[in-house]
Amino acid sequence: SPSEASTLAVVASNGGAIVVRAGSDLLLGSLLSSGGLIDASTTGNLYVGNVNAGGGNVKLSGGAIKADDGQTSLIIGSAVDLRAVSAIGDVARALQTRTGNLSALVSGNGDLYLVDSNAAGLRLESVRTQNGLIDIRAAGPLQAASVVSSSDAAGNDIRLQNALGDLLLGSLSAG
Repeated sequence: SPSEASTLAVVASNGGAIVVRAGSDLLLGSLLSSGGLIDASTTGNLYVGNVNAGGGNVKLSGGAIKADDGQTSLIIGSAVDLRAVSAIGDVARALQTRTGNLSALVSGNGDLYLVDSNAAGLRLESVRTQNGLIDIRAAGPLQAASVVSSSDAAGNDIRLQNALGDLLLGSLSAG
């Protein structure tokens, strides 16, 4: 749980990169880079609070990437890249982003739940689960360049939904 994780309460830079590496569960309270790259990875689970790269990019990786239970969770960046072994978000609390470009991978058994609030639109560059469902909801136009749920199993569905604008489907593969 987040209460047992190492915590970065507040880290800020004035446009410089923020790079974090950890060997156990990690809670990212508030990371603000004012346009610089935010790159955080851990061998444990990653719990996300407020991660804001402004016009910079965000790269997060861990065992699972989950929203912090204690606060509003939001990842903001020009491009967001999420890499997890067992899950991104969960059915009770989807991971929240505001980005124009998303890449995401769940490399083991686990689902991907994500909600994006960018009304200008979201492009799914490369989104894949090895053995799990994909559920992505967008506030604006949604373009799916490549979305893959690799294992052919009950429940490994792909659900893409947008509130307004076009839904453009490129390459989708379930199983």
